[in-house]
Amino acid sequence: MSSLTLITPPANEPVTLEEAKAWLKIETADEDTLLLRLIATARQMVEHYTSRAVLEQTWRLVVQSPLALPVIVVSKAPAQRLVAAFVQSASGDQTALDLNDIRLDSLSQPARLTLSNACLGQGVGSYAFDIVFGYGATPDSVPEAIKQAVLVMVAQAYEQRCATDRLPIDAIAGLIAPYMIRRI
Repeated sequence: MSSLTLITPPANEPVTLEEAKAWLKIETADEDTLLLRLIATARQMVEHYTSRAVLEQTWRLVVQSPLALPVIVVSKAPAQRLVAAFVQSASGDQTALDLNDIRLDSLSQPARLTLSNACLGQGVGSYAFDIVFGYGATPDSVPEAIKQAVLVMVAQAYEQRCATDRLPIDAIAGLIAPYMIRRI
């Protein structure tokens, strides 16, 4: 059993306030606060549907031990780098793992962590891995189809004055389909 928890959210959004205002043909600042919230929510919804981090962000993957296999499948993409790893005992004590003993295969979809024998069997409890996900740190690194999906969701939520989590996914399905990670 495993869980993913956001540790460091993205510093930016995939589309700027100016891009959203241009898309919606808004020329005043009256709705800026609302638009910023809609952009963030639309990004989060795209990330939820695709199981991808759009912009660089750090997540903690916690896996219960003992591990049956030295390979852990990561259910989020795109994985960039592993920044920390540790074992937490049943009593709560943490022991750092040497990152050289763990291989992150970020080219596989989904990504995989492979632990060396040195990492295995270091106590009963859980393993935790801090992994940076995302296409990059800036909006320029985000695929255009994902940016377009965010803009479509923002436009629908703005026009209908509803939360983006109540919007039908059909409006962006074609844009995000190539980026979706199928869950088994």
